[in-house]
Amino acid sequence: MAIKDEKRKSKLDKVKESLYDKYADIHPKKRSVLHTRATHAKDDWDDSDLGQKAHYSKKKASKNQRMLLWVKRFFLASVSFFLLAGLFAGIKIFTGGNNSTGALDLSILTQPFVDGGEDLPVTIQLINNNSTQIETADIIFEYPTTSFSDGDIQRDRVSLEIVKSGETVFQDFDIRLFGEEGEERILTAKIEYRVQGSNAIVVKEVNEIVTIRSTPIEVLIEGRDASIPNQLYTFDLVINSNATQITNDIVAKLEYPQGFTFESAEPAPSFDVDTWILGDIEPGSSRVITVTGNMVGSSGDGKVFRASVGEQDVRRERQIATVYGSQIHQVSLTPSFIDASFKVGPNSSNRIIIPAAQATTVNVAWANTLPVQLQNVTFEAEFSGNAYTSSGVSNTDGFFDSNSNTVKWDSVNSSVLEIIDPGENNTFKFNVQPRPLASGNGQIITQPVIDVVLRASGVDGVGQVQDAEVIASVQLVVNSDVRLEPKTLHFGGPFTNTGPMPPVQGQRTEYTLVWQATNSSSNLRDAMVTTRLPAYVDWLGVTTPSSENISYNDTTRELVWSLEQVNAGTGFNSSMREVSFKVAITPSSSQSNQIPPLTESLVFEAEDTYTGGTIRVVRNPHTTRLLNDVSLNSGIVQ
Repeated sequence: MAIKDEKRKSKLDKVKESLYDKYADIHPKKRSVLHTRATHAKDDWDDSDLGQKAHYSKKKASKNQRMLLWVKRFFLASVSFFLLAGLFAGIKIFTGGNNSTGALDLSILTQPFVDGGEDLPVTIQLINNNSTQIETADIIFEYPTTSFSDGDIQRDRVSLEIVKSGETVFQDFDIRLFGEEGEERILTAKIEYRVQGSNAIVVKEVNEIVTIRSTPIEVLIEGRDASIPNQLYTFDLVINSNATQITNDIVAKLEYPQGFTFESAEPAPSFDVDTWILGDIEPGSSRVITVTGNMVGSSGDGKVFRASVGEQDVRRERQIATVYGSQIHQVSLTPSFIDASFKVGPNSSNRIIIPAAQATTVNVAWANTLPVQLQNVTFEAEFSGNAYTSSGVSNTDGFFDSNSNTVKWDSVNSSVLEIIDPGENNTFKFNVQPRPLASGNGQIITQPVIDVVLRASGVDGVGQVQDAEVIASVQLVVNSDVRLEPKTLHFGGPFTNTGPMPPVQGQRTEYTLVWQATNSSSNLRDAMVTTRLPAYVDWLGVTTPSSENISYNDTTRELVWSLEQVNAGTGFNSSMREVSFKVAITPSSSQSNQIPPLTESLVFEAEDTYTGGTIRVVRNPHTTRLLNDVSLNSGIVQ
């Protein structure tokens, strides 16, 4: 067993074992003796050796040059061989050997003109004039689905598999093209195939142009070709259907000129001030959009409006994917022979805010701007708008005709119009009050406005008739009609009140004060009612309902009801806003036989979100006299 183990040991194990064995018999080897070798180097060159070396170097260089020449020749031959082989292979691949794309006759058969949106039959014809069949052939037909160069392309692929030599194939398609009248659309047909015995794919392509003869939807801008600077300008956007079937998803867009400020439109835009989503339009039907804006500029300026109509983009709902029609309308700004403007107080802008439920005086200021006299001048103001009523026009120095809704000033009712000298000016006037903005049955007039336009005519100093269709215009936008109704209660109301009635000096009497607010036509924001309590009136801190925010400041004695937002129709088609609270008074002898105030004046303030104006309503103070209670009382202190 020990012998076997000894045989298994490697030489390294045996050396290691002998190193650590103190009884090992180690015999050191005898070292060899090192000898020094004598060397001698020459200290100069031998001319004979140099000549031999030069001869050897020339011989070697000549041999290397011959070898390099053969390498270059071999490399050039190899490159030429591969180029010729690649060229041959390319010709074979792309021509299909004996086959050629030129031997394939591919054409698009269709009519050169089509009405936009109508069905257009298209036939692609393929004739294989090659000597062999073509395999795995696909016809690809491409045509635009929008009117833009970078728009969507419809691609239809039809597999033909094998087309035999000499065979003719027809492939039919029914498409619809859209665009403006006179626009061209490019149809593209491609054939992709392999030739017999090759894996290379060969492609041939042809194009055909089709012109849009008419459009399924046309758009027109109908308005005056001339306008006076800095006045309101109104035009109609008319969309007509020429199609024989329903046209879907129609969008109309307007591009306004610089200086034109949008004021209103009927119907209102779907997006911003320039985009209308019209939806589906029946064959032969029309849509009309009336747009009004302020035309700012100088005499001689030209203003260009552009209208477009087409199919809505499915990815960008505000955009047109395919334009069916467009039109440009140019308006020239021309001076008027007479200058005029409407004024309410110091405000002479084209949009003036007026209050509801009360008359407003409107002045018509005019001046002769010509260097010559004017004779027999006539002014005519015409009224319109959803807040206008003929019964609201009054107190005019002209003649009001309710049949034509006009006020007329001429030389018959105003002698100053017989002759107007250069630079002469004057002012006429009329009063106008809006119709009620809300009714008891809940009907509300939203965005109430009264439009007034002024026309003028006359004869100048050389006998030429001057006539201006519109020399001035104004939109009188009406603030919402807000009502604040106070109640002073002792016997009725949500609270029980104590004390004598009428009040007695030296004795405490409690009152319930109620505020009720209604709002007609427009939403209000930041609405509040404020007042102050006199020093002799006590705030009892009892209020209802808890949903209303009413607060009292002991230091300033200010009482604030914060309504915040008050919706249109509050008190008409929805519940009125109401708050109730308690106060008390102990009359002094100095107040005997008087009716002391319980508050200062009540002030309602809010911003009308439609007009942007501030609404301010002021009501008389509460007093000890009962107001709208179940029982009446004079409130005189006894």
